[in-house]
Amino acid sequence: MAALHELTPSTVQLFERLLSAGELEAGALQRSLATAPGGPAALTSLVQLGLARLTTGPDGAALVGLGSTATLRRLAEAPGTAAAQRLLRARLALSGSLEQQRGPSGTSVTVADRAELTERLQRLGREVGEELVSLHAGAVPEGPALDAHLASDLELVARGVRVRVVYSAEAASSPQLRTYAAALAAVGAEIRVAGGVPHRLVVADAREAVVPVDNASLAAGAVFTTDPTLVRRLHRLADTLFDNASPLDEAPSAAVPGVRPPTPLERRVLHLMSSGVTDEVAASRLGVTDRTFRRYVSSILKHLGATSRFQAGLRAIEHGWL
Repeated sequence: MAALHELTPSTVQLFERLLSAGELEAGALQRSLATAPGGPAALTSLVQLGLARLTTGPDGAALVGLGSTATLRRLAEAPGTAAAQRLLRARLALSGSLEQQRGPSGTSVTVADRAELTERLQRLGREVGEELVSLHAGAVPEGPALDAHLASDLELVARGVRVRVVYSAEAASSPQLRTYAAALAAVGAEIRVAGGVPHRLVVADAREAVVPVDNASLAAGAVFTTDPTLVRRLHRLADTLFDNASPLDEAPSAAVPGVRPPTPLERRVLHLMSSGVTDEVAASRLGVTDRTFRRYVSSILKHLGATSRFQAGLRAIEHGWL
């Protein structure tokens, strides 16, 4: 089994892209790789090494997915860059955990209705008694929404709940977020920052966990689970990412030099681009026309100084946006 540092840069970049997405539509992926240096060879290498495999989706579409869990676990034990290893271990932990969701316990439920989702999250906040740990991938709430979060989080700390939070480095560059985090830290909350946070996750009292159905959009709902095995694994994942993150006061306060952070819409477009779906499917999910979606893509390529979607995806990953 080759270690990550023994693979070509193009192969490692493609593997990290698969780690973030889980699965990519084969046709779209091959088209994006065709114009990238070393792209086609990278996919061939991953398949030959067992790190990627071809599968078929429910609609019959060809997909490229991650290799077997056993193969990925062996790679995780081999030398590699710290960032890639953390992402790989996080993906293994979450994949292994979510497999438990299909078990016979019946203690996991998917909630898609916005009102019910809000009510369940509020109930979780009222009932937590000892610890609340959360990972925030992507953008954070702004304005009144962030103020509402601050009020509820301050109430948790006042009740003696240990609050631990991990934000992405990009989110930590927001002055409003830093003000919010500093207010929490001042009363005893533990706030940390990581270069990349691969998942959204909330674990309460190590007894109940919440994981979004779609990490890129909370609109798809979330899975609430009290399954002991699943919660234990998710709590361990949150602990690992928290331990590897940096204290807020050690995180840079400025955004990526010369590059404006993406808007929520641009972030959603980036996730759709990286997922490998066709423009038609992506446009449908956004509720816009194919032409409008392509205009969004062109704007993002210009913003990132990229000449292709593949290059834009790589630069977005470098900036911690994916």
